[in-house]
Amino acid sequence: MKQTALKLWPLPSSNFQPKVVENEVYGLDDDNNYANVKIASYSLMNTPYKLPKRTWKEMYIGVVRALYELDPAPMRQLIAGDRTKLEKVLIDHPENGFSQVADGVYLYTSTDNWNKIHKLRDLFDFYGIDQSELQIEVVSGKKE
Repeated sequence: MKQTALKLWPLPSSNFQPKVVENEVYGLDDDNNYANVKIASYSLMNTPYKLPKRTWKEMYIGVVRALYELDPAPMRQLIAGDRTKLEKVLIDHPENGFSQVADGVYLYTSTDNWNKIHKLRDLFDFYGIDQSELQIEVVSGKKE
């Protein structure tokens, strides 16, 4: 019966291929508006990092943590009082709106993507690291 049905109503064939949308990659030094943009992953100093939750907060904490692990002295200097543009971004005790980066290091994370990016730029400048060392992969909103 199946063979008869297939002869009467053959299965349709198609050469349809869905369009593949490539994610976009931006450098920290690029001038982009990150509002309403979903993050996919990032690369810091040519080391790729996956984001299980795919949140900007997760990336922000991860980058600051990696900088701290690279050299804790500049961050400790900021916490001690040499804050410049990073005032009230790093503190040494838990407080609402702050997330732990390391023992005695808490980062203000209750902010929008624009502020996270600008604070990272300031932190990279303070560390003397070229902003192009951070590459951010975002989910492309382009439809082709």
